[in-house]
Amino acid sequence: MGNIRIGCQTYTWEMLGEEWKGSVDDMLDIISGAGYAGVEITNTMIGDYYTDPDGFAGALKKRGLVFASFGFVPHTSFTEDGCAGDEIARAKKGVDFVSNFPGCRLDLAGGSSTDRKDIRKKYKTMCGIYNEVGEYGLKRGVGVDFHPHSHAGSIIETDEEYGMLMEMTDDSVGWCPDSGHIVRGGLELLPTLERFSNRIRNFHFKDADENGNWKLMGEGICDFKKCLDLLRNIGYDGWVIGEEESAEARENQAASVEKNRAYLRSLGY
Repeated sequence: MGNIRIGCQTYTWEMLGEEWKGSVDDMLDIISGAGYAGVEITNTMIGDYYTDPDGFAGALKKRGLVFASFGFVPHTSFTEDGCAGDEIARAKKGVDFVSNFPGCRLDLAGGSSTDRKDIRKKYKTMCGIYNEVGEYGLKRGVGVDFHPHSHAGSIIETDEEYGMLMEMTDDSVGWCPDSGHIVRGGLELLPTLERFSNRIRNFHFKDADENGNWKLMGEGICDFKKCLDLLRNIGYDGWVIGEEESAEARENQAASVEKNRAYLRSLGY
């Protein structure tokens, strides 16, 4: 089984928006009850705990959970002119928060735009933010990653764009691949992972079908067994974060994350 640990991302609840009436503690109860070892939550979901790291540490300890990674959502898109100063300041606050949790990483969301005009200029802004926050993270003992997505406006989807992202970011800034976003963006999963495997520092497992619809893990086209084989082969000892945003998850969040955990157990984890 190696040293890979299994965590759960709270986007399953975040995607509901105002429909979700529960609390952070409610999510932690469900995640712990399903048998996950850790949790990834975002700056937009953590609520009052963002100013109370000791309180959050206590809530995690009570449930036997580890803070695996902190997903960071920008105010803007990481690509707009003039956004860098504010986004860097906000992300540094995230690094400071994470520094209270040894081993926890900060994952910066992928950049987006309404179009791909002046794409290298947009990448210069986005990657400049990643690099500066990554450098600050090194000083604070916090690993920093970028997390490309495939939602509307994503500018990190093609082979060329992934190559440009890796070229324009420092090696010290890690990559958090997301299996579902990779295939929804039109790329082949395993070749993409193999091409940039030296940058993998965190990993989101999420499934989708050939039409880009989110599916429960194991019901789409992502080959998670081969993903795990690849991680073992490169000596990966970080987190695999199960994330779920399928139609089933909208109906029953607890059941969907429990099914994902059971699926990963069937693969030996």
